[in-house]
Amino acid sequence: MENLETSKNLKLFIFFFLSICMLVLLTSCIDSAFNSNSPPVGIINKPVINSEFFEGDPIAFHAFCTDEEDGFLFDNSLVWTSDIDGEIGTGDAITRSDLSVGWHQIRLALTDSKGARSTVNVFIEVKPGKSGKKYMAGCEISPDPIDINNLNLILKTSRNLSCKNLSHVDLSGRDLTGTSFRGAYMKNADLSYADLSNVDLTNADVQGANFSYARFDNVNFTTFDLRSINLTGTDLRKFDLGNLDLSHSILQKCKLQNVNLSRANLTNSDLKGANMASANLSEVNLDGADLSGANLIKADLNGAVLRNAKLRNANLEGADLLYDDLRDADLRSANLKNVDLNNTNLSGANLSGTNLTMTVLYGANLSNSKLTKANLRQVDLRDVNFSNADLREVNFFGADLRGSNVDGADLYKANLNNALLERIENIELAKNINTVRGLAY
Repeated sequence: MENLETSKNLKLFIFFFLSICMLVLLTSCIDSAFNSNSPPVGIINKPVINSEFFEGDPIAFHAFCTDEEDGFLFDNSLVWTSDIDGEIGTGDAITRSDLSVGWHQIRLALTDSKGARSTVNVFIEVKPGKSGKKYMAGCEISPDPIDINNLNLILKTSRNLSCKNLSHVDLSGRDLTGTSFRGAYMKNADLSYADLSNVDLTNADVQGANFSYARFDNVNFTTFDLRSINLTGTDLRKFDLGNLDLSHSILQKCKLQNVNLSRANLTNSDLKGANMASANLSEVNLDGADLSGANLIKADLNGAVLRNAKLRNANLEGADLLYDDLRDADLRSANLKNVDLNNTNLSGANLSGTNLTMTVLYGANLSNSKLTKANLRQVDLRDVNFSNADLREVNFFGADLRGSNVDGADLYKANLNNALLERIENIELAKNINTVRGLAY
């Protein structure tokens, strides 16, 4: 009988022990599922792998880094180190001209806000320099621009302009097909209307160069720095521009239909009148970019950063702007027909006079925004944050404002006839409510 009782107790102990183990395992799995943190992802755009420099060269380091939870990474989230010289800087773009002679493994360490880390690497060589000379990407550059006669001779024969000083040189309208500009110094050169098919621009310095209306066929845009160049009117429909840095560049009237620009850096770029219909602009950084009059019909802008962007008169019909950051953006007279702005951050945005009757704004943040004389007739505005917004003379006829917040908003002569106002918050704190049409108080 005693043995039977012992056996029973042992079975109960094993049962409870296994139950506790299963509970711990289940808790661990649930915690892992709900608190997972993906590591950040980065690409080193510059310098390219196995680049050669001379001692004393200014070497630009640039990377494009994003995190699934944090978005774009900058500043102290990115740390550059050399296996010879140690830490050399922080941020997405730095320049150093004091690296030691030798082969360097350049490592970029990425850390997100929750501590998840990853690294990317590139190898470069720094060679002994020569005093009094200009060196760039392993090239000895003449201090003076190339003589025009020598330029014409080279273009008639070898078409090898590698390591040449072409700064401020006029190459506009010329047939430059197949020319090598590898490592050339082309700052402020004029290549407008030139034929640049099959050219090699690896490590060329093209800062400030004018490529407006130039022809690009079979050109690798990943091998040189695209920042601050003029690409006005160029046809870029055949290229994959994803993850590239085009910040401060001029892309007016460019043909970019259906082009992949996902995760590209277009901060402060000029895209006035550009045709970007159906382009992939997901997670692109357009902070401060000028997109006035641009064609963005059915463009994918999911997760894009458009802070301070100028979108006046832009055509965004059918575009995907879900969860975008549009703080302080200028959207006056933009076409937002069939645009989904559900849960989008439009704080401080200017939408004065804009027709929003075919726009989805459910749950959007419109605090501190300017909506003077905007048309929101019969729009679903449930749970929208209008706190401190300028809503003077806005047409809210038949709109659904249930659960919206109008704390501090200016409702001077706004039309609320037939609007659904149940659960509207802080209407007693709105300004000029005595002038509102359709509001009984």
